[in-house]
Amino acid sequence: MQPPEPDLPDDDLADLAALVDGRLEPDRAEALRARMAAEPALAEAYARQQRVLAIVHSAVADTQAPLALRERIETQRTRAPAKRRRWWLPAGAAVALGAVAAALILIVGGGAPSVTDTLSAASQPAAIGVSLNREVPQLLALDRDGVPFPNFIKKFGWEATGARTDEIDGRQTTTVFYEKDGREIAYTIVGGEALEVPDGTTKTIDGRAFTVLEADGRTVVTWERAGHTCVLSGDGTSGAELLELAGWKGKGNVPF
Repeated sequence: MQPPEPDLPDDDLADLAALVDGRLEPDRAEALRARMAAEPALAEAYARQQRVLAIVHSAVADTQAPLALRERIETQRTRAPAKRRRWWLPAGAAVALGAVAAALILIVGGGAPSVTDTLSAASQPAAIGVSLNREVPQLLALDRDGVPFPNFIKKFGWEATGARTDEIDGRQTTTVFYEKDGREIAYTIVGGEALEVPDGTTKTIDGRAFTVLEADGRTVVTWERAGHTCVLSGDGTSGAELLELAGWKGKGNVPF
């Protein structure tokens, strides 16, 4: 039986992830190593990050997600069903695991997906971690085809807790999950050209069109950013709340 994971601040977990894959600045890396020598919990968390990276490298080398990795992901989901755990992974591990995780979902049909087809990802568990963009606090360090995901925590209180990548009808998608007050929303960006706009209620915000609809028991808002379809959905959230999030520009730092 493994010991419980140490409860560390998010900044420490992010720094450990950056240290594992060589992104942490030398002076901060030196200070962090000194702390690990004196703080067993920090050293154990670093060892866990290294084990995660080793698992990912092995999975990628085999070109398919091994059964053990799938079991770990499912165990992670069932361990805390009421709340997604925050996953802080090395950036290289997150990218590699994203490629592996795409194999864990059934591919839907053929041809271009519909907006409602993309909702299949919203009901699946997170498979990769998320981290903050240290240079632009309004963004996460994760994107789909160069379109970055927003960081809603400071402005709206929605915390990014995990992500996944999927292939739906031949399109690569990335979905980020956010939580607030026990509720969860899913934000999907679809790779490739924009999808056909579904039937729904059209709202115009700052000259941009947003479509609001209900599908699969979820309230859905869909719109375009940089020529890519974005889909924001949730159960227990209103269209007005989702529209506010969808149209947020983060003082000009969230590109449209």
